[in-house]
Amino acid sequence: MAIDYQCKTGNFHSIYSLANEKIFLNSEKTVKTFQNFLCYFFLFGFIPFGGCLDESNQLVTLETDKISTNALAQFSSLKAEAASKLLARDSTILVLDIRTPDEFNQGHIPGALNVDYKASNFISELEKLDRNSTYLMHCRSGRRSTNSLDTFQQLGFRHIIHMDDGILGWKEELER
Repeated sequence: MAIDYQCKTGNFHSIYSLANEKIFLNSEKTVKTFQNFLCYFFLFGFIPFGGCLDESNQLVTLETDKISTNALAQFSSLKAEAASKLLARDSTILVLDIRTPDEFNQGHIPGALNVDYKASNFISELEKLDRNSTYLMHCRSGRRSTNSLDTFQQLGFRHIIHMDDGILGWKEELER
């Protein structure tokens, strides 16, 4: 898809061309809105890691493996080995284990919080958590945690690191 962008200063005039369709924007606010749309479109449509400028022209970096309607959300995925190294470097990351209590009691990452994905109160338990904290979230193999990502997004969580190979990929010692 080709994109052409022209902006003439003074008598503010911008032209965007998307797939041979020209769009004329004649106000600065409309252009800014359209620029943000394009930024998010390309960010979520084609690039898993990228960024754009906010209203104060500060770079906003977004990391996501999923489409997100929340421009401030950071959803990323990594393997258990990398997650272990990340936890060793950053003690502010909270571990959220969404397996059943029986699975959790068989062994879990030290300090993990258990919120059962299969429980009827899963959403209400998530609602009690701080949405601005950074969570390393996992299940047994990655299936339930992958399915839960939309729920985290809808609830407004901002920083979710998904351990996509689950506890099965974890090689470190587990707490019982």
